[in-house]
Amino acid sequence: MVQIDQGYLQAMGALLAEAIGDVAKANTHAAGVKQERRCLKAIWTTGSAPADCPKN
Repeated sequence: MVQIDQGYLQAMGALLAEAIGDVAKANTHAAGVKQERRCLKAIWTTGSAPADCPKN
């Protein structure tokens, strides 16, 4: 069994929470880029956007 300083443990917990938030933000960004590319490809090939693409 190993003892860990409470302050150190809290700091590591805060860093882990920040890293999880950063990953979630990156995933949201990647999903938006994927949707944008899919919509633009459809516009370029068909001349109109699919119904599920943003209007603005």
